[in-house]
Amino acid sequence: MPRKIDFDKNAVNALIQPFVANREPGMLIRIYSSGQILFDKAFGLADMEENRPLTRQTAFPVGSVSKEFTMVSILQFVEQDKLHLHDTIGRFVEGLPFGSQVTIKHLLSHTSGIKNYFEKANHIPGKLDRIFSPDELIRYFKNDPLEFPPGTRYQYSNSNYALLAKVIEQFSKGSYSEHLQKTFFQPLELEHSYSLLNTAPDKNTASGYDKRKDSITPTVKIHPSQTYGSGSVVSTLEDLYTWHQALYQGKLLSPKSFTMACEVARLTDGSLSPEHRGFSLMSGQMGTHRFFWNGGDISGVHTRYLYFPEKELYIQVMANVTIEDNHDHAGNLLFKIAGELLGEDAVFVIGKEYQLEKL
Repeated sequence: MPRKIDFDKNAVNALIQPFVANREPGMLIRIYSSGQILFDKAFGLADMEENRPLTRQTAFPVGSVSKEFTMVSILQFVEQDKLHLHDTIGRFVEGLPFGSQVTIKHLLSHTSGIKNYFEKANHIPGKLDRIFSPDELIRYFKNDPLEFPPGTRYQYSNSNYALLAKVIEQFSKGSYSEHLQKTFFQPLELEHSYSLLNTAPDKNTASGYDKRKDSITPTVKIHPSQTYGSGSVVSTLEDLYTWHQALYQGKLLSPKSFTMACEVARLTDGSLSPEHRGFSLMSGQMGTHRFFWNGGDISGVHTRYLYFPEKELYIQVMANVTIEDNHDHAGNLLFKIAGELLGEDAVFVIGKEYQLEKL
């Protein structure tokens, strides 16, 4: 049995206040301990134009947390012997100049060298509303030279997961969104989760905003077609908790596959991925406590979570404003809350140690 968390509600509230005071629009914070909700609060607005309050049931585009669904899909196909991690992507997607060099494992671990299409010089804000088919999106980046030989470096790239989504469609005999629906959303009863690739955001979805000095403006939205495989999922606090319970408790992957997903990627020179990232999942340490975590950012909306398996402690923070002088306020608050609950004052994450009081 995990030791009971020493929970001081007033101390947690005191940590939160600087992050929500005069920082509209809104934020959600939820803490689970051994499956029970210890803390659950909603602040601010989901939509300023409609003056719609943020609630615990508000749905959020979860950005790169969506990659977890792509990753699990691929590893399930590996378990079914439909593909192997060392298969090259050219076996599944034709016409790629790098098709014989880049493997499925390179794509999963962001060590492929494929340029992130969001960082292309001509991918300017004026093109964020451009609509791509999956094939058009891949054509948009496939002829760019590799940034480095596959496996030699780590470099985060949404292009990797667009290619993995294309692989998923080959085996699922349907669209990527349909695969998520029938494989995860329906069986796990994630009733408020969906992909923006085939479903328009409903009226319960949070809108994103940018705060610069004293002005708050709606964030320019990325068209969902540009998040194929990498960031199209919308979900809620409750649904994400259910998803992560299934993921971390072995209901979706075999122990071997889960270990591979969490293992920090090792480069060809023997060094580890600088972000301590496995396949979409990242790990870190707070004192003697190991944790897994992930986050997603899209169109002014931010999702963060931490999971301490030995403590059965799970913390979620969602926010729908990007603050000019504190771009990761959701992540900073997340780690501060964990430090308060565990009695720790530092965290080792993304290859570095940070003092929590300075976050």
